[in-house]
Amino acid sequence: MNIGNIPAKFAALTPHADAVIDAETGHRTSFQQLDSRVQRLANGLVLQQGLRRGDRVAILSKNCTEYLEIYYACARAGIITQPLNWRLADVELARIVADGDPQMVIAADEFLEQQQALQASCDVGAWLSFGAASDGSYEELIAGATDDANTHASDIGDDDPLLILYTGGTTGDSKGA
Repeated sequence: MNIGNIPAKFAALTPHADAVIDAETGHRTSFQQLDSRVQRLANGLVLQQGLRRGDRVAILSKNCTEYLEIYYACARAGIITQPLNWRLADVELARIVADGDPQMVIAADEFLEQQQALQASCDVGAWLSFGAASDGSYEELIAGATDDANTHASDIGDDDPLLILYTGGTTGDSKGA
């Protein structure tokens, strides 16, 4: 089973039920809306951005609806998600980004300063941001993508890696696991 297909399953069963209620904004997203955005994002990452199965996407964000969209879209497309701990200093974030070697970083607008510091110090091919104060690149990618089924990832399943999580680094630098 591909974890990225969970929104599609619930969209088929209960399309208008709430999938996500954003605690910060109160915004509600139905399973149908979530699945459509996940599919569009997965297609945008693969067909517009050229990401492939096994590539990595780092996320710099607190919990929010977009975080879930990214997680499920990456899983659906066979892309590995690399969450970044927003509590870390810029130098540690840069070390983790360099170590994880993502092809893309997606950041929430509240981390614009950290994103700019990372862009200045890390060689990453693409950067997207979301939120009211962002450049709108995340929403543009979704808006420009189709929600057609992603046949490019039909064989993604149990044996495909999903996440690279970094340890706490209690005995040294954080390590990807």
